Amino acid sequence: MFIRRTLKKFGPAMPFNCLNCKNDVYMNLIRIRKWFVVLIYPIPFYSKYFLKCNTCGWTIRLTSREQIQAAKQLCQVTLAFNKGEMTKEKYLEAVQGLKPEQFMPARPNPELMKQAA
Repeated sequence: MFIRRTLKKFGPAMPFNCLNCKNDVYMNLIRIRKWFVVLIYPIPFYSKYFLKCNTCGWTIRLTSREQIQAAKQLCQVTLAFNKGEMTKEKYLEAVQGLKPEQFMPARPNPELMKQAA
């Protein structure tokens, strides 16, 4: 029996001005999961979700299911926006509807949306 750790990157959640390095970046949603491996059968026992700045590595831990679900939905909306499947106005409306301020310590910068395209 041993413990294995995996990292899953869900992708960019939204443009944001990082409070640590002050850069305009996308905060990326990641999940860290630990597994017990008994013989060949992995059994997950630990999962944590974070929003991470790719520039400096600063993270925000998401602690509730509501925060995690909202962050996953933000990833889907941002992916659709980056692919050109929605306009900037619809993207901003979708982001505000998901209320990212519930888990972001500061409000996202709407001016960064220009860079997102």
